[in-house]
Formats: sequence, structure tokens, C-alpha cells
Amino acid sequence: MKILMITTDFPYRTDDGTIIQGGGSECVAQLVGALIKRGFEIVILTRKERKYAKELFDIKIYRTRSINLGFRESKITHSVTALAPALNIMRKEKPDIIHSHNPPAALVAIACAKLFKKPHILTMHGPWSGVRIKKITKTIARLIEKFAVKNADIVTCDSVALKQDMDYSYKINARAIQNAIEAAKFKIINQKSSRKKLGVKTKDNIVLFTGRFVAEKGLHNLLEAAKSLLNRYNNLTFLLIGGGFDEHIIKDWLRKNSSYNNKIIVIPFLKKEMMNYAYRAADIFVLPSLAEGLSRSLMEAMACEIPCIATSVGGNTELLKDGSGLLVKSNNSSELAKIIEKLITDKKLAKKFGKEGRKTVVKDFSVEKRVNEFIKIYNSVI
Repeated sequence: MKILMITTDFPYRTDDGTIIQGGGSECVAQLVGALIKRGFEIVILTRKERKYAKELFDIKIYRTRSINLGFRESKITHSVTALAPALNIMRKEKPDIIHSHNPPAALVAIACAKLFKKPHILTMHGPWSGVRIKKITKTIARLIEKFAVKNADIVTCDSVALKQDMDYSYKINARAIQNAIEAAKFKIINQKSSRKKLGVKTKDNIVLFTGRFVAEKGLHNLLEAAKSLLNRYNNLTFLLIGGGFDEHIIKDWLRKNSSYNNKIIVIPFLKKEMMNYAYRAADIFVLPSLAEGLSRSLMEAMACEIPCIATSVGGNTELLKDGSGLLVKSNNSSELAKIIEKLITDKKLAKKFGKEGRKTVVKDFSVEKRVNEFIKIYNSVI
């Protein structure tokens, strides 16, 4: 069976060998790698990247240009620039199935599916339109999203919460195939050696956030919670790892609150192979999102036995259940501060949440389970 994967983001290596991938592209790559091992033939259509040097997979990967408009929504231009190349790829490769990832890629896939009469599966990696902040941007995104999900043969969502939202908003019957990680890759490394490896020189309790530096991640709420706690505790450090279009949120806050600079460490980019050390260097992981799919960062922290706190939005409620972590209201810095304080002051409780978190990920969120669900769908449409 040959599958054409269409996505605006797919991992690649830079000149120095660094792997560049976001959460969504990592999900696609995980699926691609597993399908290749199962004997599927995979072809990729994705965007050209500025720092691209080498592919991660020895398969046919077509990278076509997009137009950088200087803001994050620029990815949507790939829906226009990739259309003609996609039609040529369809003629040349003759795939059995088209599998698109998120609405911009789905626009290209819909045209290909209709013209070549091929089944089209769309996977939603998180609340795509729901993360837009500006009203006009959100309105346009909702229209694109509606068109995409209404014109796909099958829609899958990376969390049960997202499936329910898609079903309610667009009157469809989506399928939930939850995100997954290879928990065995995340080791329980010594905290002291992890901090040394990262170059973080502190004996403080470390509160970690890792993810994209964008408004919907609730970074301002985390910083305000940090301010409240740092006014009362001198043994706390906040470690923020990521990068993104809204990095100015952190920079602007630190300029206005410069007295806290020595207690807030920002690492704009960290190689993937270093993330295990980042999680194990921390005492608590916090995900203060305003909207969320099924966070890989949260799952990875849980796999490292780090006690986790997340807002009760999206798939967070599917991960932090039955004693595997703590949920807080979104957009509420005072409640977030209280819950962080609870885990700082109760080490026994924190340790319990850490151990239960790893058990949850290992038991319920395996890659094999996720891949098997996709294969069932592929077989059902052929």
C-alpha cells in the first residue's frame, strides 16, 4: 500500500546534524517511521525549510516552496504553492491513499483526492483554529477548518477532547487516535548530573516549561505565577525551553520585571537528544496552555517521572487523570501558583504524581496502539 502524506511540517537535519521538529511534525514522523517498518510505501509532500540540509528518512520526500509573510500563518501559503507539484506527484507516484495533516495540508489533499478519486484521511493535530487569538484570524481559520473536515473522507483527532469539539462544531463523526510516545526512550536520569549536562547551575527547585513560545501556551500566566511565588520563596528557579513567534511575551515581561531575571532561565532552543536531561533536571513540569491537543511535552515529562501540572483544556484531562498529575483552570495565574506551591512543599505527593504519570503513559499511550489504529483506517478505505 502506498500512502502520500501531505504536511506543512516534516522533520529534517541542519548542516550540523541537528534535528529540527515541532510537536506536530514529530507525530507525523513517528507514524511514517512505524509504517515503513510495517512494509508500507510512504511518499511525503511538505514545505522547503530555510536551514534544511538532510532528510531523516530514506524515502521520497518532495519539498516545495511556501511564501514567508513574516508571521506564523504564512504556512497557509503552502496550500497554494504546493497544489501544482501535488498533482504531478499524484500522476507520478499513484498513491492508494492520501493522508493530510492539519487544514492547510488538507486543502491540497482535497483537490488531489477529488481529481484522482482517492480516499483522503485528515488528521487534526490539536485545535488548529482554536489557538488563534485575533478575531479576524480565528474567523478565517474556522472557515478553512470547516471546509477541510467537511471534505475529508475520514477525520482523525489526536485527543478525545478534540474529536468531541470537531463533532460538535462541524456535525461530523471524527475518530480519536490519541498521540503517543516511546516511553522507553526517556530514562530516569540523576537530577544533579542532568543539571550539569544542561549547564544549569542551581540547587533550587526547578519548575520547567517546554514548548512553543506562543500566546496560546499561557506563558504570561506562568510568568505571573512565578512572580507571586518568587516573592515568597528564594529556592525556586523557572526554566523555559522553546522558541517561537511570540518569544517577545517573555522578553517584554523580563524587561518590566528585571528583578526576577536571575530566577528565570530561558533556553530558546534545545536539541531533541537533550530533552531527557531537561525533564530530569526539573522538580515540576507545568503546561499552562489556553488550548491544547494531546501534548507530547506533557507525555514526555510524565515518562520521566516528573510531577506534572497542566490546565484543564483539551487532551490534558486525558493525560492527568486518576492521580497522574494535577489540573488547574486555564488563564488563572493565582491558582497556578497555589498548585505549584503545593508540589514544592509536599515532596511525597510530588513523587507519587511522578510515578503515576509514567505508569499512565506506558500503559495507555503506546506508539504501537496509535499506529495500529491508523492501519485499521487505511485498510477500511481500500
